[in-house]
This record gives sequence, structure tokens and C-alpha cells, in this order.
Amino acid sequence: MKITCLVRSISMGGLERQMMGLAIMLSKAGHDVELVKYVQDEYFRKELELNGIPIVSIPHKGGTVGIAYRLASHLRENGTEFLIAFGNSANAKACIARIISNSFRLIVSERNYIKRFHISDWYRFMLYLWKADFVVGNSQAQSEHMKKAFPLLASKVSTIVNFTDLEQFCYKERHYNPGSPLSIAVVSRISRRKNMHGLIKAAAILKEKRLDFKIKWYGERRGSAYLKSCRKLIAESGLEEVFCILPSERDVKEIYYNNDILCLPSFYEGTPNCVCEALACGMPVACSAVSDNALYVQPGRNGWLFNPKDIKSIANCLESIILDKKKAFKAYGLESSRIAAEKFSSERFLSEYLHLLESLPETEL
Repeated sequence: MKITCLVRSISMGGLERQMMGLAIMLSKAGHDVELVKYVQDEYFRKELELNGIPIVSIPHKGGTVGIAYRLASHLRENGTEFLIAFGNSANAKACIARIISNSFRLIVSERNYIKRFHISDWYRFMLYLWKADFVVGNSQAQSEHMKKAFPLLASKVSTIVNFTDLEQFCYKERHYNPGSPLSIAVVSRISRRKNMHGLIKAAAILKEKRLDFKIKWYGERRGSAYLKSCRKLIAESGLEEVFCILPSERDVKEIYYNNDILCLPSFYEGTPNCVCEALACGMPVACSAVSDNALYVQPGRNGWLFNPKDIKSIANCLESIILDKKKAFKAYGLESSRIAAEKFSSERFLSEYLHLLESLPETEL
């Protein structure tokens, strides 16, 4: 099969990591694969080139229609049979490209669970109904929500949960010192939906109770108004010594190995890569009870869940973990690793995408 993978950019991020992985898997399975992007960011270029994946950059000008027109021209010239797009922006452009040139089959993938659909979402879903062959959600909650909100699309919706490289992110036994501060890692882009404000406010409650902890949020890349407001809130709360904002790390598995728990306080998610990776490394996880998180993080077995909209819920959860003195962490880590091996294998991920591709009929020109 001649397959093009379309993504907005190859910047650092979960969506981009999943697309890079899919492109490499499809290529190793014997298919002719390229990756097309239209925003200039080179974070994953080295990994793609090392695996022999051609990278094509479509000029980012002329708005959505201009990019879609150039994409359609490229796909015709390349002889692409199947286009797989990840992310709202890329999905819309892929559908418009198929309006321009009906020379390929199209799979689009929604990557975030959206509780309230806006006008732009309805417009995109109408494009899916018209031109997408399959619409993939990366969580069960997301797929079911799309089916319920847009019933006409239901027959096209499928679920393919994210993969994790279980050779790279593998279980490592660690030794916990009950007398040391609880080391809490967050591995995530910094944005409003990731809810750093909520975690800062919860940390202020923990500090008032004189609890021993340290939070390290890995995800700083560039300045933003939200990041500035987070730094201001940390300073006003007197948390500079216990709440650190750190740059993103390329080798994130060392973060999982060198901290006690992963925390993710997001208001909504698809299937978070950091949760999948942390579980694979044998890490207990404390996260929001949103989307499919409860399928992978199970209180009393391998982690803790809280309400991200309730500061006291976050604080109470972390307080219970701190007071536990790490007694359950080893057992939790083993269960995390078992869940990851069962749910997040690359073999399962590739097989499910190949099943969709192989079920598509030949393109009607």
C-alpha cells in the first residue's frame, strides 16, 4: 500500500509522537510510507529520517483551501492510495483535499475528548460525513461521545487507543525512601486544559499542612500568557521551592524512573501518552477522572483519581499519597506495568490501523 501520513507539524507532542510511530510501523510492515506536514517544526525529523520515512513540507500559505489544494496535487503526483490524518486542522485539510481530488481513501483521527462541540467542530464533522472513510477516536469515551453528538457519523467511527513503545518504556524496579519528599512529575504541554492552576492551588493547600513533597512540571517550551500567570501564582503562593516548571525532556523515561508518581490534572484528554508511558515504566499515577483514565488508573491497584475541577479533590488525593509513605508504590508499579503490556502494545496499534486500511475498497476515481 502507498500511504501518506498527514500531520500539522512534527513538533514535540503526543499527537506527533503517535503519528511518527504509526508511519514507522507501517513502513516496517512493508508499505510505502511518507509523512506530510505544513508547519515548520523539526523535532521528530531525526527519528523519521533514521527509519527511512520521507518528510514532505507543504507551503503554509493560502489558508486552509490553499494548503488543501497543494496537498491534493502532491497526493496525485505521489500516487497515494491511503491518507491518514491526525488532528483537527490536518483532518479538515485532508477532507478538502479529497473534495479536490478523489484519488485516495481517507482515515481521520480525532485526538482529544471534547465535551462541548463548537461551530468549527460541526463543520469538521460534516466534512467527515462527506469525505472520510473512517473517523478514529483515540479513547472509547471520545468515540462514544462523537457517536452520540453526531449520530449520522456513527457508522464511520472506530476506536484505536494510543500505543507505547514497550521496549523503550519498560518496567524498572525502584526503591522508595519513606523519609524523602514525595516527588511528583507532570509531563505535559502547559496550557489551560492541562490545569496547572488547579495543581498549583492544590499544592498551596499541601504546603499549609506542612506536607513533604515536590512537584516538577516538564513542558516549558516558550512563553505564553497562561505560563506567565502560572509563574505568578506560584510566586504569590510561596511555592517556588516545591513547584518547579522545567523544560521538556527528549528522554522522558528518565523522568518516570527518577520520580515517585506521575500526576496529570487535565480537564479533558484523549488517551494521554504520558500516562501510558509512565504505566509501562512501572509508575503509580494520580490523574483526573476524565475520558478513559479510569480504565488504566485504578484506585487501590495502581493509582488514584480526582476531580480536576475541585481543588480540594486534587489536594486530598495528593495528601493521601504523601501520608501513605510509599507503602503501596511497589505493588502499584507492578500492576501499572501489567496494564500497559495488555493495553498499549505497538502490535495491537498497527494491527488495528491495518484492519481499517485493508477493509477499504479501491478508490472510485
